[in-house]
Amino acid sequence: MKKYLSLILTVVLVTAMFLILVACDDGQTEEYQENQIIHEDEVDEQQDFINALVEFRYLAITVGTEAESLSGHVRSVWSDAIREELNISTMMFTTLLRDYEWDEVFQLGVGAVYPLTAEDVARISVNNIQEWNDFNTALSIMSGNDFIIDRRANIESGRNDVSSLYWQLGSAPEGLERAEPIVSAMFESLDRLVSLANNPTGSLTSFSDSRTEAVDEFMRNYRLLGDMINAFNS
Repeated sequence: MKKYLSLILTVVLVTAMFLILVACDDGQTEEYQENQIIHEDEVDEQQDFINALVEFRYLAITVGTEAESLSGHVRSVWSDAIREELNISTMMFTTLLRDYEWDEVFQLGVGAVYPLTAEDVARISVNNIQEWNDFNTALSIMSGNDFIIDRRANIESGRNDVSSLYWQLGSAPEGLERAEPIVSAMFESLDRLVSLANNPTGSLTSFSDSRTEAVDEFMRNYRLLGDMINAFNS
């Protein structure tokens, strides 16, 4: 009888231990699955953020390139008006000419759809200049030109798109925080560059210096962000 009781007790104990182990294993499996889901969600969040960084970088360089180009044109108009230098890309704003269609000059200077002919060069010369505009007048004429107005509107629209994407990025997920200061610096330098292209102020020297600084900082952070995106994806 004692042997049977001992045997029964042994079976009960073994069964109890088995059930405890199974319960523990189920709990660990459930915890592992929950942790796995959390990890996958974190990975997805990081990848979504990286994809948004790629989009931000592409859109920013598109707008930045146009702003750099237009601000460079502004600087050229400003400089040529002060120095009274003849330049096919600025003379529409810096001079009054005799016997020449300004729309054609503008197409030649800005659109550059075909090279200048010998006749063009002969007609657009110092001898054709009736009057030089001062730099304020030249910049004012430039600002009122339909082509420049459209360019500035497109740049401003692009900046708004970049700004919207910048604020949508928000805080970086864990592990990607070091991208935040680079993105902020890139956006700030782009904002300055767009302002210089669309609203030039100050002196020619201060404008040129500000433009150089904005372009340099923008491109530096553009390259840094590209390197960081490649590192995140590796």
